[in-house]
Amino acid sequence: MHVLVVDDDAASRYLNESIMRSAGHRVSTATDGFEALQLAHQDLPDLVISDILMPHMDGYQLLRAWKADEWTAGIPLAFYTASYTGQADESFAHGLGADAFWRKPMEPQALIEAAESLAGTGGSATARQPELTDEAVVFRQYSERLVDKLDEKASGLERANAELRSALDMLEQEVAVKQGLIEELNADVLERKRAEAELRHERDFTRGVLEFADLFICILDRERRVTLVSNGVERISGRGAADLIGVDAASVLLAPASQEILTSALDALPAADIRRCALDVLPVSGEPHVVECVITCTVDEDGEAASYNVFGVDATERRRLEQLKDDFIQTVSHELRTPLTSIVGFVELLGETSGERLASQTPIIVERLRGNADRMRGLVEELLEVNDIVAEGVRPMLRPVDLAEVVRFSAENVYHDSGHRLTVVADPDIPAVVCDADRIARVVTNLVDNAVKYSPDGGDVEVTLGVADGRAVISVRDQGIGIGPEEKGRLFDRFSQADMSSTREYGGLGLGLFIVSEIVRAHDGTIEVESLPGEGSTFTVRIPVAGP
Repeated sequence: MHVLVVDDDAASRYLNESIMRSAGHRVSTATDGFEALQLAHQDLPDLVISDILMPHMDGYQLLRAWKADEWTAGIPLAFYTASYTGQADESFAHGLGADAFWRKPMEPQALIEAAESLAGTGGSATARQPELTDEAVVFRQYSERLVDKLDEKASGLERANAELRSALDMLEQEVAVKQGLIEELNADVLERKRAEAELRHERDFTRGVLEFADLFICILDRERRVTLVSNGVERISGRGAADLIGVDAASVLLAPASQEILTSALDALPAADIRRCALDVLPVSGEPHVVECVITCTVDEDGEAASYNVFGVDATERRRLEQLKDDFIQTVSHELRTPLTSIVGFVELLGETSGERLASQTPIIVERLRGNADRMRGLVEELLEVNDIVAEGVRPMLRPVDLAEVVRFSAENVYHDSGHRLTVVADPDIPAVVCDADRIARVVTNLVDNAVKYSPDGGDVEVTLGVADGRAVISVRDQGIGIGPEEKGRLFDRFSQADMSSTREYGGLGLGLFIVSEIVRAHDGTIEVESLPGEGSTFTVRIPVAGP
């Protein structure tokens, strides 16, 4: 049997649907009369079970439309209602042709039996026809049903209002009784709030310092075990607070030499008001961090140290920059002093030379002066170029170029003596590459120049060019001194060379690879190095063929 359930209440609709389905019947559902009529014309049911109080088109209106429609008039329609439950409501329903009038709730089995009885075997029941046909009578009785329902709702609302007023009166009495107690407690509450606000401010300030300020703050108890750490301690040490609380600070956090420094500083307290020291903090991985600390202590009633406060800042980067500055000054001074000393020497020689010797020596001296002046100018221009790169970055002028020609020309124009054999191998099928030809030429020149410079005993320098995965691949390989693992991490830094001492064997400011890496990065490319000490190095540059 196909049953159409019409009810605007989702819970009731679902319950009725479930009951009918449990008896093996097929069920369709609608939320109001309009939807029920539309569904019936699409799939004619054997029985309609409808609520009366619904929006848009209620049950009475649905019944009239149902009985007036030739397509649905022969299908039984039963009302199942919890709102219109009076005898007058039932009489009006039967007058409109309702086939049954059931009041909610019914036992599930009783509802199933009533529905099956009404629909008949295989949906063979005969539907009732309306007895009320006079429109005026129908309208009057329909209006009376609505008015009665409104009166019933109004009466219920008045009862609810009366109950609410009674509850409010009782509440006012309770409020009046408790008002005195509240007023008595107000003074204490305000005082407590002030104290809590001050405590909260101090707590928030402390939390902010510990969690957000990147400071090294470590609080130790009298046994010098960690009781509190800041986010800065966790960052520097690479250990979480849970791993640090309760441990001996010196043995876990510090290098051996710094453990003695901290122990000495703590031993001096509280006789000394404050101690200052620099400590080497050992992270879980990586190089030690230098932390410049101020150490104080709190004392108990006997004047003994109760806890120690270690406040510090990570000075590793500042000291690195200071060392970098010192190395830079030393390197630039050395690189400029050498050609300048040569220039001064040749000028003095020129001043002391006379006669025929002056005529023969002047071209040689001028050439030497020009060479040293060019060297100094190149150093200054390299410094200025790096300054521009740091300030503005590299802005490549992109256009399609014959990269094989650029690589071959720039590599072959690097000076090398007979001890170095330079070969350039380019893939003949390489397409045009969108790049800045002058910048990429600078990359090749710097890499080949380094390959020659760091191959003091000669050897092959091989430059190759190919394409892989949509990228042009430029590789420069030498058979020189190679690069140690500890030097690779700073290889592309400014003013960085394998040997930064004033007596280093290889000249230059250590800017070439920095410039190379910045040019490659501006082309959305990558640069890698493979090297072992004594076995040479291979630098590989990859840039997109279609440009960045």
